[in-house]
Amino acid sequence: QDEEESQISGYIHVTDDSELNIGFLGIWSFTDIRNLAHCVQNSLPMRQKENHFVNLPSFANKLSEFILSVLSEKLRNRVFVHRGWDELKTKINPKLLPKEYGGTVPVAECIALFKKQLKERRDIVLALDEMEIEINKSTIPWADSTDADIASGVIGSFRKLEVD
Repeated sequence: QDEEESQISGYIHVTDDSELNIGFLGIWSFTDIRNLAHCVQNSLPMRQKENHFVNLPSFANKLSEFILSVLSEKLRNRVFVHRGWDELKTKINPKLLPKEYGGTVPVAECIALFKKQLKERRDIVLALDEMEIEINKSTIPWADSTDADIASGVIGSFRKLEVD
């Protein structure tokens, strides 16, 4: 029984993007972003009920369009972008958030609980390092794509990206 209730019920994921800066874009290629999106979509052992991004900077709009373009329609319909916390709180129960964001449980308490759970499952977590997964071109359908294929085929390029 490894978080079965959570795996069945699913997760609501919330990301505070207020600290995201343009330098972040430079460390990711189109292939990296696409591969990450495919992993999130196909490899996470959990049901993603909703994904909320709060305070996403305007320079990240094209990046988010690209990410959404490589997701399945089902997952794409579960992604929401909010201008601020008040807007988010109209879509989800604020009690689900940490206290610092309008909820009830402080972030430090959430972190302490998470660390406690990790310590209790230490052997299981460490065993993940020993797991082997066979990866070849038949298991990764996008393995032959290049950044140029992805960029020109989906959204163009970031060359004309304007930043506020």
